[in-house]
Amino acid sequence: MVPYVLILLFVVGGCSTIPHPMTPADDFLQTKTWPIQPEAKIEITVSGEPSFSKKNMEVAPDGTFTYTPLGKIPATQFTEESLRDYIVERLSKDFFHDPQVYVSVENKAKIYVLGEVKNPGLFEIQKPITVLEAVKLAGSFNDQAQRDMIRIVRNTPQGEKIKEVPLKKIDFTWIKNENIYIMPGDLIMVN
Repeated sequence: MVPYVLILLFVVGGCSTIPHPMTPADDFLQTKTWPIQPEAKIEITVSGEPSFSKKNMEVAPDGTFTYTPLGKIPATQFTEESLRDYIVERLSKDFFHDPQVYVSVENKAKIYVLGEVKNPGLFEIQKPITVLEAVKLAGSFNDQAQRDMIRIVRNTPQGEKIKEVPLKKIDFTWIKNENIYIMPGDLIMVN
């Protein structure tokens, strides 16, 4: 009986929904790359083609922006690099052979740092930062902080996930033992 239960759990577990393309299997082992956020500013430069180069395109609250040659693009489904690849592919297909495309994204994201920090609240960040850099934005730990554990609450396509990030003390400084970057919308809770 036990082997059948294990097989059933394995099969059912293997049939889970496919993660969102921007979400790795472990939602907390992120790289330094974010998806493009609403309100981001995008600049596209196509070398030698000034009529295809556009500046200050803003991503709308619905996550899209309009790039005249290609129409409406769902920006929040891309990172800066994958957006460049997408535009190169589309321009190659419809307009040019091997276009040289440069994409620059000024991303802004909001995170929350709450709990036992000196200045808890909402913070705007413009680039990926680590867990401890987020704590530093909030003025660092206050005197009541238990500095051995930080929790990150993240909304994912599969629902809310919580990650406990253990810290360890080395020579009077606190360092993290995992390379975890904060993502837009994360809530960092210091106990």
